[in-house]
Amino acid sequence: MGRREPPFVTFGDHIEGIVRSSARVTLARRLLQEGRAREAIPYWDLETRPTASRYADLMDVAVDVSKPAQVRGLAYWQAGLLLRENSNLWACSAGHQLDGGKFVSRVAMANREGMKDLGKVGREEHARIDAAKKWVAPRNSFFRYGLAEHCLKASELLQGEQSAYALWYGALALAYLDRQAAEPMRQKLLKEYASTKIGQQALAAKGLPKHVEAPDMK
Repeated sequence: MGRREPPFVTFGDHIEGIVRSSARVTLARRLLQEGRAREAIPYWDLETRPTASRYADLMDVAVDVSKPAQVRGLAYWQAGLLLRENSNLWACSAGHQLDGGKFVSRVAMANREGMKDLGKVGREEHARIDAAKKWVAPRNSFFRYGLAEHCLKASELLQGEQSAYALWYGALALAYLDRQAAEPMRQKLLKEYASTKIGQQALAAKGLPKHVEAPDMK
């Protein structure tokens, strides 16, 4: 018998077009965000699994302390680029809506709106609500946070211009969405990379230059 896909709920995403979403895919994303990409592979839809597997391969190298720092840093860098090219691996913003300054999943919003008296909710339901709170942060709704985290990790393992470029790239990507979250990376670039060409450009721009010369990231 051929493989059968589980049923999926589809919805429109103005950024990505039509995106598949289900409890399984949500679990896959959460596992990936927690650094458990290998475990997440079986939960992805069949179309996404090859990309998810490639990401897991890169992360296996990135976290392997027996590997040279250069090799690990480039693996983080390549994994970050893979997230940029396949943002649905990290997050699906169409599955959230803004509520009180936080991005809350639509399912959670529906449940909350239908809940008249939280005092009558049992312990298990309270536990589920508490567990869900960690997933309403913007980090879990936009791939740029994941990209920035990977770039920061890469910069900590790479050297010279490669390190500066990875840090600049991640900071700039995140600053387009969340300047406050990107600020520590910007400050690090200004203070710790003044001896690099990119660091000098950042100092001259008093921030994040929009364009820099990319080193060979191999």
